[in-house]
Amino acid sequence: MNFLKSLAITLLSLILFLSLAAFSVVYMMGNTLLDPDFVAAEINRLDVPALAKTMFRIETPPGAPDLNEVINKTIVDLEPRIKEEVNTVIYTGYDYLLGKTEGLSVTISTEPLRNTLKENITQAFLDSPPPELKGRPSTVIRQYADDAYQQFAQDIPETIEFTESSIPPDVMDRLKLVRSYLSFYQIAFYGLIALMVLCAAGIFLISRDVKHTTRSIGTTILVYGVIGYAITFLLERFNVVEQMMGMTGDIPAWLQTWISQFIDNLMAPLETFDLALIITGVVLIVVSIVISIVYRQCQAEAES
Repeated sequence: MNFLKSLAITLLSLILFLSLAAFSVVYMMGNTLLDPDFVAAEINRLDVPALAKTMFRIETPPGAPDLNEVINKTIVDLEPRIKEEVNTVIYTGYDYLLGKTEGLSVTISTEPLRNTLKENITQAFLDSPPPELKGRPSTVIRQYADDAYQQFAQDIPETIEFTESSIPPDVMDRLKLVRSYLSFYQIAFYGLIALMVLCAAGIFLISRDVKHTTRSIGTTILVYGVIGYAITFLLERFNVVEQMMGMTGDIPAWLQTWISQFIDNLMAPLETFDLALIITGVVLIVVSIVISIVYRQCQAEAES
């Protein structure tokens, strides 16, 4: 009979351990990748001008102003607005993915971009006109700059839309699939909590001993907390992510820094969770020891 009890308690402790592992991932996701505030904050840390330099590079005609510098200046001028619009897309997208809204619809006007780009192109030509325009009236240079701007403007739509009709069908199908998966997040979150509570209750009902229950549960929680915290600590201590990025050699230094900080911020809730488990486990074990000491003292007094 004692063997069966021990086996049942061991099995429930194993389920509790695995439930903690699953819950830690769910908890981390809920506080990071499923939190639009977290995602928006991480995106806002991006160096937008540096990212644009990496993504866009155009050939400038001989003698003309460096149009890459013009584009970079335009992005610097519009960086606050760009981040504001990106935040709008993020929050609207998360409202859809998390089931808070039924449809997905975001429309961004490119008028500020086109106006700022036109002003910067015009100013660049006025400051450094091509050889054939030197000494010519500013009205002529402005017309030349306007012609150069029109070459860019024809590829810039008046609005950028993120709607169910404008997004490619295959991409939209994936978004709907993600939306359906995320609808189970709350079920998983509270379901795992309920499972852990049931495991703890089961251990108590089988052992019928508060001391044994607190020690068993405390040991399980402490062991998982130590393992989880050790893993995150070692990843940070040996800079595993930085070393992997360094091996590729193709990632710009500024992007490596961003990715490294992103991983640290991503793991922070998990590290806090594991630390809380360690403290909780230690407290439960100490409680079981105190209960044992008090029980022995009471037993000794009763016998005397």
